[in-house]
Amino acid sequence: MKNEYKAAVYLRVACEDNLALEAQTDVVTQFANENGFADCRYYCDNGASGTTLNRPSMSRLMTDISNGEIKTVIVKDLSRLCRGIPPLVEFQTFAEAHGVKVISVQDGGLEDWASHLALFKAFAMAM
Repeated sequence: MKNEYKAAVYLRVACEDNLALEAQTDVVTQFANENGFADCRYYCDNGASGTTLNRPSMSRLMTDISNGEIKTVIVKDLSRLCRGIPPLVEFQTFAEAHGVKVISVQDGGLEDWASHLALFKAFAMAM
């Protein structure tokens, strides 16, 4: 029986750079294929800053998560997801509230990314 939930691959580059986007896509797609995430839905913000979650494809991803369509989000590294502690913590809180696992390929792969973000949260509270 086919899983009703899809994995999401989220891609982002700050300036429109098709070569960087293609390289990012290759890394994440290879990881997804090697780890059994064959049926992925792709979300790409090309030319978007990561300092806020207010991005077209990020908004679409968050809507799909809210609708229960996505249970895993795969990114090349956390900087592709967000740049800065506030949006990263905001996305982590959102993902956890919806039972979504985030996998950062170059920040530990299948390891739990929450351990990375716990450090960010502690640092943010200390400031």
